Amino acid sequence: MAPVVPRPRGPVHPRRSSAGRGAELSFTSGLVRAPAGLPVVQSEMRPGDVLFFHGSAVHGSLPNTTTDRFRRSLIFEGAALSSHASISPQEAADRLAIRELIDAYAHCADRRDAEGQMALFTDDTRFLVYMDATAAEPTQELHGRAALAPVFDNLNSYRATTHFNGQSTVSLAGDRATGESYCLAHHVSFGEDDERTIMIASIRYLDEFVKQGGEWYFAERRLMVDWTETRPCAP
Repeated sequence: MAPVVPRPRGPVHPRRSSAGRGAELSFTSGLVRAPAGLPVVQSEMRPGDVLFFHGSAVHGSLPNTTTDRFRRSLIFEGAALSSHASISPQEAADRLAIRELIDAYAHCADRRDAEGQMALFTDDTRFLVYMDATAAEPTQELHGRAALAPVFDNLNSYRATTHFNGQSTVSLAGDRATGESYCLAHHVSFGEDDERTIMIASIRYLDEFVKQGGEWYFAERRLMVDWTETRPCAP
């Protein structure tokens, strides 16, 4: 027999009482009383029956009198799939637009579209390159959209590149946002002896975004190289 208080309103916190049966018959010497005004429902159960109830429901049972087995209980807990379960349509649109901005940067790089790549940045943007992500100072620092042209044109020195974007995190604050995204950048080149090599760079981008005229742009991008690997590459 299992007494249950049906449908409690909100979490119910147990109260101890000296009226318990004692530790020799139960795991606790306290008695949890039903909240005032709520009925107690006795659930008649037979061997093998299972009772499902909400974890906040006040419940209890008499001590286990079986001598050859324990009484078992199984607890299921759940959590929301995401903290953004109820985000607004505008926030969803902003997050999608920022992700598309990150992917557009990689697409333009691999297609050698330097002008398209530059158009993703604000006029007064800052672009910092850290060839060693642990370094205190950047290897290169550029100011303004026009200054980005030679950096993006430098990709033409490779036969082919593939920037494969991975996970990203974004924090929104109105028309501004910050984010971190991961990328494995593959660079294929040929030496003087026509030997094909590939250089893979593990990159993290630390970004500041701004929304201007309804469009999202890079206000600042920090390119952090965590590691590189160069090796022969057979076609």
